[in-house]
Amino acid sequence: MEMISTIGKSLKDLRTYQKVSQKNLAKDICTQAYVSMIEKGEIIPSAHILHAFAQKLGVPIDYFFDTPDSTIHEYHSEFISQVRMAIKKMNIQLYKVWFRPKETTLFFKQ
Repeated sequence: MEMISTIGKSLKDLRTYQKVSQKNLAKDICTQAYVSMIEKGEIIPSAHILHAFAQKLGVPIDYFFDTPDSTIHEYHSEFISQVRMAIKKMNIQLYKVWFRPKETTLFFKQ
């Protein structure tokens, strides 16, 4: 039962954070009612449906299983709070570390 509720909660948290309706998430994958049942923890989605949700929401499929204590929304809210505090305190060095040019980040190194 724990896995069912983890998947459903993770799906709902991410979907609502991204402001995607159940109907839009379900489009071309399943029905809105099926999404609702997953989020309520009534059913476990099949692997191909969960994979399709992950692709549509832009996350790896393991996102739904490895739920940290805080949700992705809480992480982003905290990050935004810290950025605002750094700007307010005129902490330019910290601001530069967070927003360095994309070419210097790990994801863009070749």
